[in-house]
Amino acid sequence: MRRRMLYLMHVDWGWIKQRPHFLAEELSKTFDLLVIYPFSYRYRAQGLLVRNASAVRRLPFFSLLPQCLPWVRRANRFLLKQCLRAAVRWHRPNVVWISSPMFGAMIADVVPEKTALVYDCMDDALEFKVGVWDEEILAASERVLIRKASVVFASSRILAERLIARGCDAKKLCVIRNGFGGEVLRRDEPPGSRPKGGPFKIGYAGTISHWIDFEAMLHCLERMPDLEFHLIGPVTAPCASHARLFLHTAISHERLPEAAASFDCMIVPFKRNALIEAVDPVKIYDYVNFRKNILSVRYPEIERHAPFVHFYRTEEEMLDLIAALRRDNRLKYSEKERVDFLSKSSWEQRTVRITEILGLKLLRTADRSVGARK
Repeated sequence: MRRRMLYLMHVDWGWIKQRPHFLAEELSKTFDLLVIYPFSYRYRAQGLLVRNASAVRRLPFFSLLPQCLPWVRRANRFLLKQCLRAAVRWHRPNVVWISSPMFGAMIADVVPEKTALVYDCMDDALEFKVGVWDEEILAASERVLIRKASVVFASSRILAERLIARGCDAKKLCVIRNGFGGEVLRRDEPPGSRPKGGPFKIGYAGTISHWIDFEAMLHCLERMPDLEFHLIGPVTAPCASHARLFLHTAISHERLPEAAASFDCMIVPFKRNALIEAVDPVKIYDYVNFRKNILSVRYPEIERHAPFVHFYRTEEEMLDLIAALRRDNRLKYSEKERVDFLSKSSWEQRTVRITEILGLKLLRTADRSVGARK
């Protein structure tokens, strides 16, 4: 009989595919897994969601509106806690997986003692500074979670260091970086090829929000008249406007390779701040699969991707890199390097390590239970 896992996501299942989606799909191959996720009225009404077809068993949580009112937020936290309590009683999980500290204070006291509680920290939620969750409440919830969690996973080294600084026991913390999902693409067309004389097109795939460095992109657009930026994804914050800055609606993960095929290279145009410095971008793994040259702002956490990425620090360095690739867009990495990197960085490989750690934890929990009965 398979072990049971209750998997709590903090994003709608219809959001562009991210770490929570990929890990849920992989873990469902080992566990009898049930996903609970928040149903997003606003993003659905705005057309920001996509169809993530999956056989993963999942249930939405419906909240009260409007969430801008303090009493509604309090009511929603109460309702969510009762929902999670009912889910624990019904599903009787051996493992409860939490993808955000927003669930911490609600779930920690309803998880049975013999159930392993897992906190998967994919981002530094305390640095988002936006949303319906009060920062002090979120910080307190995370403190409860890292104290009561049996296992804590962090998607980056910086995140791990911050969690330890916030009181997490280093012995129960493990870095599980982001990964690559889907099929490794094989193309006969030379990478970087494009019609001669046309505009130089740079693509981005991901959430379009306050962490995008529009100022740097506008600087490059003003200096290079044959340059275009194409951003694909849901828009959650005001964006800059320019005739050659194109915003495209979110598309499913399966359609990204087709969209990327029309771009000359890809970019990670983030502002460098505390939020971004803890990020291991999922999109870099996808970009490598697309067989495209990659530009990214430089920060320590992603310097390990140097064999595949052209880094910049300033607007001028970004412009210089684009100009250099405009002249010579030969791929920085070999086909062997690409395939080796993707095979070692797949979500399947990440999950192998996760299940090993969880298996050991469940064995120790079972041993304690037997000892207690004796």
